[in-house]
Amino acid sequence: MGPEPTLLPAEEDIQARLAAGDEAVDLAAKHPTSSLLWAILAESECYHDPGQDFCTKNDPTRTKNNAIRRLQVLGYNLTLTTPEVAQGGCKVICGPAVS
Repeated sequence: MGPEPTLLPAEEDIQARLAAGDEAVDLAAKHPTSSLLWAILAESECYHDPGQDFCTKNDPTRTKNNAIRRLQVLGYNLTLTTPEVAQGGCKVICGPAVS
């Protein structure tokens, strides 16, 4: 089991530099207060960016529910269909005009 993981503050600029290939040692010399860099150096691991779609792939139901909630907060009424139904196309049913 081990101890609970330590959550570090977001450091987008440092993460971008690591993803671009900069060495953690060099960045730590330039940014001595970076918790992320010191954690990486202490663990002797390279940082691997999980990618922008990590949350979508990791928990698609949660991602869908968050999107629905956000749209509802903005005042949208939603009707969802499964991807299989949406790919099959829509049929428009027309009736006689009511006068």
